[in-house]
Amino acid sequence: MLNFSRKVTNLLDNKKRTKKSLSEEMGIARNTLSDYLGGKTSIPVEALEKLSEILDVTPCYFFDEDGSEAGSTSKMASMHNKIRQLEEKVNGLETEVMELLRENRELRIKLDSMSNID
Repeated sequence: MLNFSRKVTNLLDNKKRTKKSLSEEMGIARNTLSDYLGGKTSIPVEALEKLSEILDVTPCYFFDEDGSEAGSTSKMASMHNKIRQLEEKVNGLETEVMELLRENRELRIKLDSMSNID
């Protein structure tokens, strides 16, 4: 992750930008950006895409050892697709859990009303 941080810092230096201005443009708190750069928190795909867009590089740039983008595009695209699939699955599970909680609540209400009849 330090390589990631170093690349972001180098890009910011080359563009005469600050981490503060970057965090503002990304719409995140300064300490959140610091957590990403320090490896304390994994950067979400959406934030990585926004970061790449702002710094005018592809997400692949941050993960190539030599700093180039050659050779890893297909691997990164595959990883990116897998991440998207997992995020979609998580979103689906969240929806399913919310539906189950709603059903549970409705059943409890029915049960309570039935026990009040006796």
